[in-house]
Amino acid sequence: MFEALPSYLGGKRKLLAPIFREIARHIDVSEWPSLTFVDPFMGGGSVSLYAKARFKSVAANDLALRSALIGNAIIVNNRTKLRTADLLLFLKGVDSPDNFCVNELADVIPEFTGSVIDRGLAYADTLADGGKRAMLRLLAWRIACESRPGTSDSGSKDIVKRAMAGEINASGVTRATFSLRAPRFADLHRFATAMNGGVFLGDATFDQRDAVDFCAQTRGDVWFVDPPYCGDDRYASTYRGVDSAIARVMLPSKRSAFGKSETAEPLLEEIAMHAAENGARLIVWHNSNAIPAERHADIVRHAMGKAYIVGVDHEHGRAAMHSRDGDTGGKKSGKTEVMIVGHR
Repeated sequence: MFEALPSYLGGKRKLLAPIFREIARHIDVSEWPSLTFVDPFMGGGSVSLYAKARFKSVAANDLALRSALIGNAIIVNNRTKLRTADLLLFLKGVDSPDNFCVNELADVIPEFTGSVIDRGLAYADTLADGGKRAMLRLLAWRIACESRPGTSDSGSKDIVKRAMAGEINASGVTRATFSLRAPRFADLHRFATAMNGGVFLGDATFDQRDAVDFCAQTRGDVWFVDPPYCGDDRYASTYRGVDSAIARVMLPSKRSAFGKSETAEPLLEEIAMHAAENGARLIVWHNSNAIPAERHADIVRHAMGKAYIVGVDHEHGRAAMHSRDGDTGGKKSGKTEVMIVGHR
């Protein structure tokens, strides 16, 4: 079912086993179907999707447009799937009122791919079925992602021309399938088949708002908290163009307050207290490196009563390794991820 989710920088798909193993240490799996799982920083959706299959309900949240696309198309979707006719109509499309990708994103998305996205999104906007519209919008985002190479300089000018000239090798999360040709029906069918595999019955909600506000107003038994990495601009540089393609406006490049050491700690303290006040029996907190793990554990311990640190062997992808070395002086590279587990 995880093939339904796009490959995502910082995604937790490979960390699902240690995350849920820690939950099982404190709460027997037989109880999970009666509990609510809370994911305030959903990101690529792998944790929320697995939780949807195992828990009574899931409350997910993320401010990012890309996460909202995943949340609305996959996490909260119980039955809507893409059919052959949907793909053919999307590929044919209708006239776009702005041709935003073609006119504004020539440095990011090749014109032949941008035209498919423009016309496909214009078709999606005509649909009354919100679930089908959400699935097609995520489909468009995935096409946009694969239209460009996932390199460390992916936010630079003329990246499309450089890719087509063979000056940039695709690496990391995005493979640049459509840098040299337009998407075909077979490509859309591949995406749709994968996306349909993540659609199943379950009780899940998704919000797109400030994480602290979300935590203040959300009750749940088990919480997974994964705030942004400190000093990390990978998301802004890698996803700004493709997010803008779906938003139909050039989105600003800005860093989250959680990604700054001086502003992150009080926000983390607020979230921990909100979780404890709103019924948390257990918190699994992925250390974002904004503050030392020991300090992180103190914050969780103060809110929950007990907390401990878990080191997880985890081999990062080459693109993530390169970016983290550049942004954090190598502190997050290598095989070790750190989680803080807070319990009562």
